[in-house]
Amino acid sequence: EQWYQRRVRAPSGRRLAAGGCLLLGNDQDTACVAGPATSEAFGGELYKLNFYSEVLNSTAIQLLSEDRCADTEVEFDSIRVIKWEEVLDETRSGNVQSIDAGCTSLKLIAVMEQDLQQARQNINELKEENNELKIEIEEASIRINTTSTQLETTQLR
Repeated sequence: EQWYQRRVRAPSGRRLAAGGCLLLGNDQDTACVAGPATSEAFGGELYKLNFYSEVLNSTAIQLLSEDRCADTEVEFDSIRVIKWEEVLDETRSGNVQSIDAGCTSLKLIAVMEQDLQQARQNINELKEENNELKIEIEEASIRINTTSTQLETTQLR
């Protein structure tokens, strides 16, 4: 697979104006003023769209794209200027549908697998402790039997 990155830079010293318009899924030329044009609407899916203050290298891009359900982007929070979570909180217009990407159930399964692994480890540790206690009990039983035999022998004399 190849990973592509598009470098878009504003002219030196330019910033987004306060109260500006960030438009996803439509041509911004007129939409920020007159509203979105349905003839130029985006059709498709957007997922975890983040804006960064620096250009990400290909390694970072590949890392971010490997698991759509991982929270890998938080590793880049220091340069993430617009976060996907913030985009989701904004008012949306047009025919926008939110769909479940299945991550909630996948994360739940991952947590359950971790819990299961921890439970198995705890069981193995308890089994080991149980075996150690069995050995201690057997050794104590031998000592008691030996002491009992010695007492009987002493009393018979």
